[in-house]
Amino acid sequence: GKYTIRLLLTYNNLGVAYSRTGRTASAYFAYSKVLEINPHYAECYNNIGLYWSKLKEDSRPLKISQVPRNLSHILPRFIIT
Repeated sequence: GKYTIRLLLTYNNLGVAYSRTGRTASAYFAYSKVLEINPHYAECYNNIGLYWSKLKEDSRPLKISQVPRNLSHILPRFIIT
């Protein structure tokens, strides 16, 4: 319903805001909540791609232990150490 859509959009927007301010762990948590609500929400996958690009640019590889299990299937393998 409307509540679910609002929650999805709120988490997605939080993820974007956290990512832009360098709060990567919080961004990833917010994106994971979006995909728990709707695993087919394409915009979130786009935002996760931008998130991964930023991590790669910053040369801060993500450890596999930092990745929520529900999202590990979408990770590009080149940034996992």
